Amino acid sequence: MLTILYPYRNREAERVKRSLDSLTAQSSSNFRVLLVDYGSNIDSASAIKELVSRYSFVTYIYNYSEFQPWSRAKAINI
Repeated sequence: MLTILYPYRNREAERVKRSLDSLTAQSSSNFRVLLVDYGSNIDSASAIKELVSRYSFVTYIYNYSEFQPWSRAKAINI
């Protein structure tokens, strides 16, 4: 099984949706997605959490770090 990691913070929900829809259309479904939200604001985090709940292969992980600078490396390590 392949695991795809999405480090995320305050991005457009439509961008995430397009990416997940693309994965849904793949011929192989032997993968899972971990979306690590590294401190999005409440509105953005709620929208993404609701969006990813529609996809059975996605696990949403929220890390409260809203007032820390964005760190892709820290998000990946979570």
